[in-house]
Order: sequence, then structure tokens, then C-alpha cells
Amino acid sequence: MRDVRNLIVELTNSEKDFLIYILDKLIKAKGYKLIVLRDQLVKLGYADKTIRNVIRLLAVAEIIKHHSTGRKQELISVCGIASFYNLIKELGVR
Repeated sequence: MRDVRNLIVELTNSEKDFLIYILDKLIKAKGYKLIVLRDQLVKLGYADKTIRNVIRLLAVAEIIKHHSTGRKQELISVCGIASFYNLIKELGVR
């Protein structure tokens, strides 16, 4: 697993905004599982590339697992709960 601080430093501003958004949604989700609909996120102003980059970075850091359930849909679940909480604490989410 990579260090959480290094993960945050590598992100662009738009990726960091999306990361905070997705972490907030995961906190509120039951069982730390969430279905991400890319079309809805693009309508909110997030670029498809930004969405993919953040999800991949979280997966590489072993914080989440993601499964593609459709063409524009992904199931995200938290697998590294300690790293997840460290990331929340580092970003000041909630």
C-alpha cells in the first residue's frame, strides 16, 4: 500500500475535489458500498478521465475494490478500512 500523503500530493485540483466527493458518498453509504454512475457524475461537472483516475488510484492504494457492473457503472467498496479512515482524516472530510 502506498502512503496516503503521497497519494494526495499526486492529485490535480479536480481529482482532489472528486476524491472528497466520493469519500463523502462512501461514508454515507450503507456497508461502505456505492454504485457510481459515470453519466451522472459527468453531469455534475466531473470529467470521465478524472473519475477513472481517482478510482484507479484508490484501487492501487488498496483502499477500495471496484467492479465494472455495466458500461458506465461501477461498484465501489472499501477494502482497506484503516487506510480509508486515514485518507478521510488527512483530507478533513466530514
